[in-house]
Amino acid sequence: TATVAGSAADLVEALTPSATAKDALTLTVTGTATAAELKALDAKTSVAVDASGVTEITGTATELKTVLAANTAATPTITLDLTAVNLTVDGKVSAADLNAFAKATDGVVTADIEGSAAALNAALKDVDKTVDDITVTLTGTSATAKDLIELTAKVSTLDVSSLRTITGDLTDIN
Repeated sequence: TATVAGSAADLVEALTPSATAKDALTLTVTGTATAAELKALDAKTSVAVDASGVTEITGTATELKTVLAANTAATPTITLDLTAVNLTVDGKVSAADLNAFAKATDGVVTADIEGSAAALNAALKDVDKTVDDITVTLTGTSATAKDLIELTAKVSTLDVSSLRTITGDLTDIN
C-alpha cells in the first residue's frame, strides 16, 4: 500500500515491472497522458487510478474507448474529470466513436475523419466547431449543399477536394 502522484509517464516508469494489479496503490495522475499509460497504470493497482488531474489524453480510438469505459464503469478503475479533459485521437476515427468522444467530454476533441458528407452530417450530432478541432476529408464525388453547409458549422476543417458535383437549392448553393 502506497500513495504515489505524478505524470502518467513517470508513474509507469516507476512502477514497471514491480507493481501488479494486486497492489493497493493510490495513484494520482496529473498533466497529459496517453491512453496506453493510463491503461498500464490501471493494471498496476487494485485501487481506482485518480486521473482527474489529467488535462489531455492521446490515443487510438480503441484505447480512448477503453479508458472512458473504465471511467464510466459501475465501479470505475480510472477516474477522469470529463468537464476538463481534452481527447486527441491518433489515426482515423469512425463517426460513431467521434460522436461518442465529443459527447463524453466538455473538453476539446481533436480528430481526423473521412466519409461522405451525408453520412458524416447525419452521424456527427455532438461535435461542436466552437470546442472541438475536427478535420474532415470527404470521400465520394458528390454532396448536397445542405450537408456541406451543416458540416461546415460542425467541424474545423472540411476537405472537399474529392467533390465534383454539389446539388441543392440555389439558395443553399449561393
